[in-house]
This record gives sequence, structure tokens and C-alpha cells, in this order.
Amino acid sequence: MDISQYQSLKKNLLVASIGIFSGLYILGIASGIVPTDLGSVHAPMWLVTLCGILFLIGGIAALGIDVFSRRVQDVLGVFVLMIFFAICFWIAFGSGERQFNGGSVNPAFGRAVFGGGAVICFFLVLYAWKRAFQK
Repeated sequence: MDISQYQSLKKNLLVASIGIFSGLYILGIASGIVPTDLGSVHAPMWLVTLCGILFLIGGIAALGIDVFSRRVQDVLGVFVLMIFFAICFWIAFGSGERQFNGGSVNPAFGRAVFGGGAVICFFLVLYAWKRAFQK
């Protein structure tokens, strides 16, 4: 292993560690292991759980190790897209009020944008499932 490969591995480990530990922390909040003021959580715990899983998968993917087959990588990609779909769908169509930070964003417009994101993610999920199981 030359010096550039070693430096690249160090960067991958740093990014992967951040993703994995962030995911575990968020999962700890969702499961009640990490004490949190529930008033500061503005999403259902199932959604918080999905976000933790998303960070965890991202951290594992950042390792850049080819220990998984192409099919396993594709299926993990499908799960990531499904989580993005669930998040966008909940923001767009879930019950309750939504607040969008960053200025004077109309909640109806914000929901419409996330609804569009949900539609895009839905079609990406269909494509990714098809790709994952092609020969």
C-alpha cells in the first residue's frame, strides 16, 4: 500500500465513522436509549429510525470496501431510495402542520415540492428494484 492509498483509506474511515456513529446516535434517540426531550423531536419515531438507518448505511458505504456483491449493493441502494421516498411522502402527505425554515416558504408549496420528490423517488425505487434483479 503506497502513501496515497493509505491517505485515501484514512479519509474513508473518518467519513464512515461519522456516518456510522451519527446513525447509531439517531437510532439511540429513536429507541429511547439516548435521553432526549421528545418535545424537540418534530417527526414520528419511525421516521427518526429511518433517518438513523440512512446514516448507518451511508457510513458503511463510505468504507468503500467491496465485501458485498453487486446485488447486495443494489438492494441497499433500493432501501436508501425507499427511505428517501418515505421521508418525502410523510412531509408531503402526512397529517399535521409542516414548518419550512429558510424564509417565507408557503407550507402548501413546501409540501408540493416534497410530493414531487416522493414521486421521483417512487420511480427510482421501481427502476432500482428492476436493476437489482436483472441478470
